[in-house]
Amino acid sequence: CEGNYTVEVTNNQGCSATSESFLAISTGLQNISDYAYAISVYPNPARDEFNLVVSAALTGTTYLLSDLTGRELQVGKIENELNEVSVKGIASGVYLVTISDGKSSVTKQLVIQK
Repeated sequence: CEGNYTVEVTNNQGCSATSESFLAISTGLQNISDYAYAISVYPNPARDEFNLVVSAALTGTTYLLSDLTGRELQVGKIENELNEVSVKGIASGVYLVTISDGKSSVTKQLVIQK
């Protein structure tokens, strides 16, 4: 949230210090890796489809499903916070799901088990 903030620190002896006030301004998505905690891939292992859940800030980005050699198997646009991705024609194995905004990316592992 935007606003004026201060930081207060206290050591183990009870002494504390407070910083000068500073203004925090949200300027949008800075780096997609800042949102790595907000990306979920489930069920994992998946059979015929998996859910790709992202924060609202990541809608409009793209996902790439690739094998461990880097071969691209599927590319799509992340339209919503909850995205159902079909993997019906993909063999059992370990794959990578990479979410990218063109400048940075986050990768999650996905197991497909038929």
